[in-house]
Amino acid sequence: MRRRWSTLVLPLVAALAPGGVAQASNGNKPRQPVRWAEAECAQIVDLSQTATLHLDYTIGEEDVGMTADEVDDSRTMQFFAFRRQDFRIAPPPWITQADVTRAAEADPVNVVPGAITTDDVLESTSRFASSDWLRITADDARVPITFDQAAMGVDWDLGGATPGTYVLWGYTWEPVLNIWSARAGFVKLVASAAAAADAGPSIALLDDEAVVVAGDAHPVLGCADVADGSTVTLQWGAKVGSVEPQWQTVVEDEPIASGMLALDFVPPDEAANQVVQLRATVRDPQGREYTAYGARVLSVMADPDGGDDGGGDGGGNGCSCGTPTQRGRWLAAALPLWLLARRRRRSEAGAR
Repeated sequence: MRRRWSTLVLPLVAALAPGGVAQASNGNKPRQPVRWAEAECAQIVDLSQTATLHLDYTIGEEDVGMTADEVDDSRTMQFFAFRRQDFRIAPPPWITQADVTRAAEADPVNVVPGAITTDDVLESTSRFASSDWLRITADDARVPITFDQAAMGVDWDLGGATPGTYVLWGYTWEPVLNIWSARAGFVKLVASAAAAADAGPSIALLDDEAVVVAGDAHPVLGCADVADGSTVTLQWGAKVGSVEPQWQTVVEDEPIASGMLALDFVPPDEAANQVVQLRATVRDPQGREYTAYGARVLSVMADPDGGDDGGGDGGGNGCSCGTPTQRGRWLAAALPLWLLARRRRRSEAGAR
């Protein structure tokens, strides 16, 4: 699935800044994201057969050279694997307190350590325990943002990784606007083919940005790798600010099989005229669970026909598409909410 970076990078960069950066000489210069190569949504890796997993990525432009207010390893990239997700999606914008200190020394105008909380730093955040994530590349081995470097990809040494489900992230280090880039889908590490079920169930929700209609089925994009007898629960929640949504269940403990999801989200009437996020939880017969969150929001519109199955044309033909006038009014109403959803998603991406 191709990502529309031109619409994502600049808003995310701005959202991740802890304060204004107008005086920084590298300022609001666009940061280059990691552009992950397309891969299978569910990638299963047998640790008994594979010691190193090669990961391909590209960049849009090279980003070399630094200004006087940048740390000496600025404009580099790093790679991580996370065993858990949360609704805010992107991890915290700083990796270590040492990074914060170095950035403040280089650019004291824009990097104020007192304004950066422990939750803004990956090593100290309450969002993730130390066991929830690991470095694929070390902090002192961040790589330059060049075409030659990207062409080499990155090799993940699996020696320190335990079986389970991992979501991969690329990190662009250029204070004060550090950004994250998610790899779609998941990598599932299993001790061996025979012990695959011991790694627990896995599920991923793929990027999905759309206007949907209350009462209409909307296909949920994603994939799963689960043992026989596993179930899935699908929930939605209204996105209001940066707080966690109040999750409402629409599918509960339904049987699920491995592969691409065969799951629909039918927004209830109460979701109409709201911007919502989805989350899906799989549970295996042993009670082990894994939860994935929708990285994009959905804008839910009220049924434009108000439940009139005649379409408003008086003909009783069963069409629920509405008359041209009704449809035009509905589209006119949908567009502002869709644009609002985009703005909210952009402004909140860093806060998550």
